[in-house]
Amino acid sequence: NAAKIVGNTFVKSGSNLTIKYNGGGNCNISNNIFVDCPDPAVGDTPNTSTARFHSIIRSKIFKERLHVNVDITKPPYSTSYPKLLAVYENSLEVLTEEERNYKVNKDYSQFVDPENMNFALKKESSVYREIDGFKSIPFEKIGLYRDQYRTVLPAVTPIIKGKRVFVNSVLMEIDSRPNHSVYYTVDGSTPDKDSTRCTKPIKTSQDTMLKAITINEAGISSEIVSASFRRKKFELPANIKINFQGKGSKVKGYELDYGAGISVKENGALYGWNENAGIGRTRRKNKDPLKDSLVLFKPHLFWEIALENGTYEVTLSAGDPQSSSGKTSIIVEGTDGKLTMQTAKSTKGLTKINYIFIKKLRSAMGSS
Repeated sequence: NAAKIVGNTFVKSGSNLTIKYNGGGNCNISNNIFVDCPDPAVGDTPNTSTARFHSIIRSKIFKERLHVNVDITKPPYSTSYPKLLAVYENSLEVLTEEERNYKVNKDYSQFVDPENMNFALKKESSVYREIDGFKSIPFEKIGLYRDQYRTVLPAVTPIIKGKRVFVNSVLMEIDSRPNHSVYYTVDGSTPDKDSTRCTKPIKTSQDTMLKAITINEAGISSEIVSASFRRKKFELPANIKINFQGKGSKVKGYELDYGAGISVKENGALYGWNENAGIGRTRRKNKDPLKDSLVLFKPHLFWEIALENGTYEVTLSAGDPQSSSGKTSIIVEGTDGKLTMQTAKSTKGLTKINYIFIKKLRSAMGSS
């Protein structure tokens, strides 16, 4: 393939991989920045190797294409595509280079102005010292630019953030770019320059249809974006039991969690991961089904469940019946109508959580 992917900045790109070269060879993927991207950000299909390429290129159909339809051993093909001939003759490895790539999650301290989507590295960034040969990426040149053919830039469509299903209240955020003004409505009407201007997150405690546009400095409006926010009303059982496992049948008395994002479950509870972890496992090594299953608790993930304010007793188990997980430490916090779990910085190795049991002891004062 000989594709070159050099000097790019990827922000929250991809759900599985950011760059998947899918069997391509001799690619150069270097000097890129990956911000809040999957880990690993770059990958290939399984069983891709030099031997595999050699076996493919010597198959019947490729022999016909390379020696009957054309002859890659003679000019002009041998001189124009010398690497192709070298691969065919088994004298060239078809390896993809991945080097000098900078990957970061949730730590934006190295960038100029990440809040306004400026992910240019600071001049004093430690990346230049930590990654030998890393070259500055001209972030200011990325994107559309004005010239004699494009004298005015289009308005950038805003992005609406916030939990679409919430319990008590939610902050609805509207992200935009510099030199853009954001206008919104919450009654389902179409926003325009006469609508309410957004200067901070919007709090709501009821069902809301949020619509927004941006208007740039040239007075050009963006497309309208909309999002529906719904307040969930439900009654939780006094005892909540959740087993972390792979997809499959439930452990008796327990709801299952296989790494899915936050959503309302069958029992009416609102819980899950801040992103689709999708990494539940059932080992079949331990007779106790609660200790035989797990979800991989990666450092950038957190798990939460919506709860009424009150006093709770929380019991959880972490570990792996198949291998040692190292030192594990999980922080459990309860605040503002929710309980949150995340791994502590002192954790060594990959945390693997088995199950959680939440028992309500008493309600908050003034609630039933």
